[in-house]
Amino acid sequence: MAQPHDVVSAAHDLFPRIVAAREEAEALRRVPPAIAEQLGAAGLLQMFLPRAMGGPELPPLAAFHAIEA
Repeated sequence: MAQPHDVVSAAHDLFPRIVAAREEAEALRRVPPAIAEQLGAAGLLQMFLPRAMGGPELPPLAAFHAIEA
């Protein structure tokens, strides 16, 4: 299960790839599939999913730091 520092670190690690894919995203008018898969694998799409449903249920501040990254 993703821990707050893991998710923030993953967001920092993915940033260069997201920036590199911005033209593709603009052309597709959506998040490129490869980026969406990487975001999901890093736990960034499930940050608020409750533990009862198998998610990390990150505290709001940790999620904020991941989004800010």
